[in-house]
Amino acid sequence: MTGLVYVMKWRGGLYKIGYTSRTIEKRWASKRLRADIVMVIPTDVEYPQMFEQEVHSRLAKYRASVTAELFRLNKEAFAILASYPKCKQYQ
Repeated sequence: MTGLVYVMKWRGGLYKIGYTSRTIEKRWASKRLRADIVMVIPTDVEYPQMFEQEVHSRLAKYRASVTAELFRLNKEAFAILASYPKCKQYQ
Protein backbone atom coordinates (compact mmCIF):
# COMPACT_ATOMS: atom_id res chain seq x y z
CA MET A 1 0.00 0.00 0.00
CA THR A 2 1.32 3.44 -0.84
CA GLY A 3 0.21 6.85 0.23
CA LEU A 4 1.45 10.24 1.21
CA VAL A 5 2.07 12.43 4.19
CA TYR A 6 0.53 15.88 3.88
CA VAL A 7 0.81 19.18 5.72
CA MET A 8 -2.33 21.32 5.90
CA LYS A 9 -2.53 24.84 7.22
CA TRP A 10 -5.01 24.75 10.08
CA ARG A 11 -6.58 27.30 12.41
CA GLY A 12 -4.66 29.46 14.84
CA GLY A 13 -1.31 29.19 13.09
CA LEU A 14 -1.23 25.40 13.45
CA TYR A 15 -0.50 22.76 10.82
CA LYS A 16 -1.99 19.28 10.56
CA ILE A 17 0.42 16.55 9.50
CA GLY A 18 -1.43 13.46 8.42
CA TYR A 19 -1.45 10.47 6.11
CA THR A 20 -3.76 9.36 3.32
CA SER A 21 -3.84 6.47 0.88
CA ARG A 22 -6.09 8.55 -1.40
CA THR A 23 -5.07 11.41 -3.64
CA ILE A 24 -4.43 14.67 -1.87
CA GLU A 25 -7.41 16.20 -3.67
CA LYS A 26 -9.76 13.54 -2.29
CA ARG A 27 -8.30 13.92 1.20
CA TRP A 28 -8.65 17.69 1.07
CA ALA A 29 -12.25 17.41 -0.12
CA SER A 30 -13.08 15.14 2.82
CA LYS A 31 -12.14 17.77 5.42
CA ARG A 32 -15.10 19.72 6.77
CA LEU A 33 -12.93 22.73 7.38
CA ARG A 34 -11.26 24.15 4.33
CA ALA A 35 -7.53 24.07 4.85
CA ASP A 36 -4.69 24.89 2.51
CA ILE A 37 -2.35 22.11 1.44
CA VAL A 38 1.16 23.34 2.16
CA MET A 39 3.30 20.30 1.47
CA VAL A 40 2.99 16.70 0.26
CA ILE A 41 5.53 13.91 0.78
CA PRO A 42 4.73 10.87 -1.40
CA THR A 43 5.89 7.53 -0.05
CA ASP A 44 6.00 4.08 -1.54
CA VAL A 45 7.09 2.25 1.59
CA GLU A 46 5.25 -0.88 2.69
CA TYR A 47 3.82 0.72 5.85
CA PRO A 48 3.13 4.40 5.14
CA GLN A 49 1.46 4.95 8.51
CA MET A 50 4.82 4.18 10.11
CA PHE A 51 6.40 6.80 7.86
CA GLU A 52 3.84 9.33 9.13
CA GLN A 53 4.76 8.39 12.71
CA GLU A 54 8.44 8.88 11.90
CA VAL A 55 7.67 12.38 10.58
CA HIS A 56 5.71 13.11 13.77
CA SER A 57 8.67 11.89 15.86
CA ARG A 58 11.14 14.11 14.00
CA LEU A 59 8.88 17.10 14.63
CA ALA A 60 7.97 16.21 18.23
CA LYS A 61 9.28 19.47 19.67
CA TYR A 62 6.86 21.38 17.41
CA ARG A 63 3.80 19.37 18.45
CA ALA A 64 0.95 21.58 19.71
CA SER A 65 -1.32 18.81 20.93
CA VAL A 66 -0.73 15.33 22.32
CA THR A 67 -4.12 14.13 21.09
CA ALA A 68 -4.10 15.55 17.55
CA GLU A 69 -1.72 15.73 14.62
CA LEU A 70 -1.29 19.49 15.07
CA PHE A 71 2.06 21.25 15.03
CA ARG A 72 3.45 24.79 15.33
CA LEU A 73 5.91 24.81 12.45
CA ASN A 74 8.67 27.33 11.77
CA LYS A 75 11.35 27.59 9.07
CA GLU A 76 13.49 24.95 10.78
CA ALA A 77 10.58 22.47 10.86
CA PHE A 78 9.74 23.13 7.21
CA ALA A 79 13.38 22.51 6.31
CA ILE A 80 13.15 19.10 8.02
CA LEU A 81 10.03 18.29 5.99
CA ALA A 82 11.59 19.55 2.76
CA SER A 83 14.56 17.23 3.28
CA TYR A 84 12.41 14.18 2.52
CA PRO A 85 12.83 12.84 -1.02
CA LYS A 86 10.01 13.73 -3.44
CA CYS A 87 8.67 16.43 -1.12
CA LYS A 88 6.47 18.87 -3.02
CA GLN A 89 5.82 22.34 -1.60
CA TYR A 90 2.69 24.25 -2.54
CA GLN A 91 3.37 27.54 -0.78
